[in-house]
Formats: sequence, C-alpha cells, structure tokens
Amino acid sequence: MNEERRRLYVVMLVSLFFLVYLFAAATPLRSEFVLDPRWVVDILGEATTRSGNENLVPFRLGDRFGYIGENGSLAASMRLPSSGVSFEGKADDDSPSDVALSDTAFAVYSSDYMRIEAKAPDGSTLFLSDLPGIPYFSNDRRFLVSPGMDAIGEYRSDGYLAWNYEFPAIITAFEATREFTVAGLMNGMVEGVDRNGARNFSFETGGSRIPVIYGLAVSGSGDAIALVCGLDRQRFIYLERKGGDFRVAHHRYLDSSYRSPVAIRFSADGRFAYFAQPEGISVFDAKKRSFGSVPFVSTNFDVLTEGGKGFVILSSSIPEGRMIICVDPPGRVIFSHLLPSGISFVAMRGESLYLGIDDRVARLDFKEE
Repeated sequence: MNEERRRLYVVMLVSLFFLVYLFAAATPLRSEFVLDPRWVVDILGEATTRSGNENLVPFRLGDRFGYIGENGSLAASMRLPSSGVSFEGKADDDSPSDVALSDTAFAVYSSDYMRIEAKAPDGSTLFLSDLPGIPYFSNDRRFLVSPGMDAIGEYRSDGYLAWNYEFPAIITAFEATREFTVAGLMNGMVEGVDRNGARNFSFETGGSRIPVIYGLAVSGSGDAIALVCGLDRQRFIYLERKGGDFRVAHHRYLDSSYRSPVAIRFSADGRFAYFAQPEGISVFDAKKRSFGSVPFVSTNFDVLTEGGKGFVILSSSIPEGRMIICVDPPGRVIFSHLLPSGISFVAMRGESLYLGIDDRVARLDFKEE
C-alpha cells in the first residue's frame, strides 16, 4: 500500500471518530471525551524486536494473525495454512485451519483436531500434544478440549499435562478464571473444576423441559456465574458463591427460545451481565436485581471495556456489519456507530481502541477534554 492510501486510512479513522464525538457531545456525559489517533501498522511488514515489558495485543484479520505492541511495533504476523493437516501429517483441503489466540499464546489447528503445538508470541513452544483436541486459552491458562467435547485437559507452564477431567455430558459452554474452570453441559448441569483437576462444585439448573446450557459467563472476581439455559421455557439464572458453593441468587424466565450458543458477558466490575435476547441486549443489574435493555438486536457481541469514565463499550455484530455502542450502565445508549465496511477486528486495552481493516491495524485513545 502506497503512502497516499496509508494517509487515506488515517483520515477515514479520524473522520469516523469525529462523528462518534459529535454523537457523544450531543448527550450530557460525566465528562467530554474524544478519540485521538495514535498509529497505523502494516501487518504485512517485518516484525520488530519488542521490549520485554511491552504488552501485546493479538489480532486476527482474514487469514492472518499475530501480535502488535501497544507502541505500534509489529511483534509477529503469520498466515494460516490454506488447508489443515491430517492425523498422518498430510495436507487436508477438507479440514481448514483455524487459530486459538490469546495475549500470551496461540495454536493453529484444523477441524480434524490434529496434533497441537501451542506457542508463545515469540514462537517458542509452550506445549506439544499428540492427542487430538481444540486449544483454548484464558487468563494465562492453556487447555485442550477433546474432539467429543466432553473432556478438558490443562497444560502446565513446563509443557506437561497437569490434569484431564471428563464431564458426564457434552460441553456446550465453557469459561476459565485464574481460580477454576466452569463448564455448562448439554444435560443442564454446571460443573466447576479447580486448578488440580478436581470437581469443586456442581449445580443442576432444572426448571425447563429441555435442560441445556446455551450461554455461561463468570464474573472477574469469580464470585458470580450468569447462565442462559433450558428450552420450553428458557431461563436466565444468576448464581452467587456462598461459602464454597454457588447458589441461585436470582432467575427469570425469558421469551427467547434459542437453540444455539447465546452470547453472555459480565462488565469488568461484575455488576452487570449482558446477554442476547430477540428484542435487544438484555442487562441484569446484580446489585439492584433488576433488568434493562440495550436496544440493538445482536446474537454476537462482546463487552470491550469498562473504563474509569463509567461507560461500557460494546462491540456488536449486526446484519449491516459491526457496530460500536457506548452505554451508560445499565442500558442508556450514549452513542452508537456502524463501523466502515471491511473493519473485521475490534479490541480494547484500557482506554485504547484497536481497529483492523484489510492489512492495517490502528490504535485510537480515549482522552478527556
């Protein structure tokens, strides 16, 4: 891409967030803010050596993935293989490759769940497994989910398998904290596993004709679990830790009848649980035990951040594309903006927003004025 096109990307991004500022300024805020463009990086360029204390942001743009430093350095950029690899080590065009990606690890794998090698951003091997499975990384922990989706193993920092836990039914939702892992199952059970691979709690949802877990989220503190579960009728359940166990603190029957995974996310402070519903993104306030709604219909969204300014940034996929929504919790929309066509990567770290389009990643910072 020539210099003229590079400038065009910067102008486009600045113009986008100038519009966002106009939306925001039209609504009384706790304080005014703008988004300040910091840099644009070409992910096809050569990787540079990063300083040891620089945090990395993982990205995925089409068939490329890698890591960018907060200062705009390109730490790594790799292309996914055009085909997967069979168990015999041969190319398999019917088994396309994918990548599990986190701040500290990545692993390329295929739908045939072949031999897995997990690596650090610098390319060093974290663990190597000859067992088939799907890699999953969370909170600096490294897991391998069995092809049958009914068992999970965790690998230690030295690359050896620490434990393997077999569940009594197929896993339909899963999340890991630093303290434990939680799996929602097809039979409606929720089971927690501690860092030694032993079960530390179990909960049966019940209350529906078909008791399956469609969505599960764990608060940052690990003291609350939010669920969307069951069919005929579907329910939202909020569990709180009491002593060493989790108990129902609140529940509500829903009008939805989802038969596929449901997006559900906690805010950073754990007070609000956001979950998909046909009429919009529902919000449960754990402190007030009340519900609100963000009026954007989306079955695929993420809570990007909850900053010190008190607002929550949501990234939502809608039929028209990807939308950024700024919410004053629980559900008052401060502004919303449909991102330009082609933006396929959105992430936040602290007060910085990262956007990816084609072969470019840009950083913009929230600033008070």
